[in-house]
Amino acid sequence: MGGAVNRICAEGLEGGRNKSHTIETDRLPHSTSDTNENPAGRAEGEREMIPFLRTALYWCCMAIALMSGIAAVTITAAIITNKLPDSQAWMAAVFFAAVGGAAWIAGNAASAPRRV
Repeated sequence: MGGAVNRICAEGLEGGRNKSHTIETDRLPHSTSDTNENPAGRAEGEREMIPFLRTALYWCCMAIALMSGIAAVTITAAIITNKLPDSQAWMAAVFFAAVGGAAWIAGNAASAPRRV
């Protein structure tokens, strides 16, 4: 698996001081090689970004679902109280309910644990 291999070579000591001192490193800790990558083959930054994007998608979907639910309830209340006498108003209520439901499902899918 290998990590960074460091060798310190001191050549000769004169009076307690090093005459020459070298550090050889075959791999730096920040280098990206095939042994340092994760099993999925993604880079470090990409692995850190995906959970953030999933969280952002979840919260955006939940906000859309909440707003769509409020709109559907408001339109339904207006229809019931005869403030919207148009028969097409039901289509708006159903549309917002469907959008809210789809956003809720998408948000829950984004927050679900990954199955590998």
